[in-house]
Amino acid sequence: VEVEGSADGSQTIKADLKSASLNLPWAGWSKGSGVAATAGMRIKRSGDTVNIDNFDLKGGTFSMAGSMSLAGNSLTKANFSSVRLNRGDDAAVTVTRSKGGYDVNVNARSLDLRSLLKRVMSNFESAAAATGGETVRLKASIGSASGFGSQTLQGVQANYVGKGSRILSFKADATTESGGALAVDNTDSDGRRNVVISTKDGGSLH
Repeated sequence: VEVEGSADGSQTIKADLKSASLNLPWAGWSKGSGVAATAGMRIKRSGDTVNIDNFDLKGGTFSMAGSMSLAGNSLTKANFSSVRLNRGDDAAVTVTRSKGGYDVNVNARSLDLRSLLKRVMSNFESAAAATGGETVRLKASIGSASGFGSQTLQGVQANYVGKGSRILSFKADATTESGGALAVDNTDSDGRRNVVISTKDGGSLH
């Protein structure tokens, strides 16, 4: 880690994150230890508030750039003007602290949804295995979203609520490549998951 101080009291930090693990459970994305990545940022403290700008995370297939604010070591807001978690992603993300968790808004020209779809359709976790963590409420508007089998969805509008790695609800509407409507409704009630998919073209999910 390299740290350089400035006359205004701010610090510029550069870090090698190859040995670090990064995880965004609501996005179905993670970076394991051993995967090369670097991060740079400018930090300025004022009492319990920490403002981070010029944040720049880079890896072989992912990157993120923007700014963040923290209070009492907790994130209060973030504005990422450029987010790429997978090849081909082109998105902007805002995060705002709200009661009991975070509100996340995603606006993307293109986004790879395979990791998230895998989580939505998977039953690899029981409700009891993931009761902790913050609640995340996510709204997404995506121009073109890639699924499995090189298929794409257009005009995706999605709403997600999750706590830790547990999906509480996921609803999405989109149009398949052939022009058919697609709707996904995934809810968790008393630890029992209910998934309803309505589409005339299931190829976009396989």
